[in-house]
Amino acid sequence: MSFASDLLPAIDEIRAIPGELGFRGGTVTLIVRTWSGDRVGLGTATTTETPVLVGGGQSPRITRIDVREAVASGGAYQQGDFRIGPVTPEFAGGGVAREVLQPDVNASPTEVLWRVTDNGLPSAGILCKKIAEEHRELRIVFVLRATSATL
Repeated sequence: MSFASDLLPAIDEIRAIPGELGFRGGTVTLIVRTWSGDRVGLGTATTTETPVLVGGGQSPRITRIDVREAVASGGAYQQGDFRIGPVTPEFAGGGVAREVLQPDVNASPTEVLWRVTDNGLPSAGILCKKIAEEHRELRIVFVLRATSATL
C-alpha cells in the first residue's frame, strides 16, 4: 500500500458529496452488447448495463467540452463531447475497476456503448462511444462522444 492508495476511500467519499447534496442529476451507464453471430449486428444480442458510480452510489461529474477546450485539444475533442469524472480507481471496498471501463471485446463480436443522461438531454439519454481515457493514481477521467447507435 502507498500513501496515495490509502487516500482512495476518503477521496471516493468526497467525490460523492455533490450527488448526496442533489447537485448531480445525470447518469453514466456502460452498455456491452455481445452478439451470437459472426459480427456485431448479426444474431441475438445479449446486453449488460453497468452504471458508473462514485462514493458507493452517486453519479460522477458530467461536463460538456466547450469551444475553448475543443480548440486547445488540437482536434481530439469536439464541442459538446462529455467529460466524465473524476471517478476513483478501484480499491478494497469501492472505486471503479479498470475492467468496467475497458471491457474485454476479443472473445466474440461485442459492441461497447455509453448512455449519458443529464439535464438538457432527451429523457432516454444519449448513446456515446469513448474517445479518450486518462488513468492516474487517484483518478480516472474519460471523454465520450455522441453516436448515432441505437439500442
